[in-house]
Amino acid sequence: MKALAELGRPYGLGPKELATKIVNAFTEQLTCAIRETYLYLESQPVYTVSEMLAPPDIRPKALIGLGAPAGVFIPPAAQRLGLEYQVLPHYESANAIGAAASRPTAAITLHADTALGVITVPEADYVGRIDRPVLFDMKRARCEAMEWATKFGRKLGLDDDEAKNIQIVEEESFNMVRGFHTIGHTFMIRAQVRPGVKRIDTNTFPGQRRS
Repeated sequence: MKALAELGRPYGLGPKELATKIVNAFTEQLTCAIRETYLYLESQPVYTVSEMLAPPDIRPKALIGLGAPAGVFIPPAAQRLGLEYQVLPHYESANAIGAAASRPTAAITLHADTALGVITVPEADYVGRIDRPVLFDMKRARCEAMEWATKFGRKLGLDDDEAKNIQIVEEESFNMVRGFHTIGHTFMIRAQVRPGVKRIDTNTFPGQRRS
């Protein structure tokens, strides 16, 4: 309270008035960031059938809050956005518990064009040639994607066991046709290190006693 009083004195603001203005300013910043994020997502080009078939309305129906300041900022932010809201139980410590319990993950997107003989992995800034494009098929695309996901995971500091636990989360394949003839195929594979959580014993946290 003393710090707020000193900060607001040059502007003729009392502590509570200044605190209200700070909350309002951050709430406005938060709501603007949310709106800008969805405008950006809605403006992205569509490349795959799954994206084309996805519902066009990706805006949220409710605002869910966790983290220490959620109880202060989520209700006014939801009001400005015209959304229902929920502040989750134990929101003050949820971020810390989630960070301690979550296992690291990493994901890559592999694009392969056998007509051009080119393979790209944007997350790794990789563009290379496909060896023997005629023999490149979905099975090989999956293998390549899993190898790149493993490499990317190791680069981010995952250990070997974590980096090798890979799953394919999305895949697409299209024929490339020219002059009524198939001249090649395109493949899109998304692979990731399988995410997960570890069980956390809160009795082991500092200041906690075992019952």
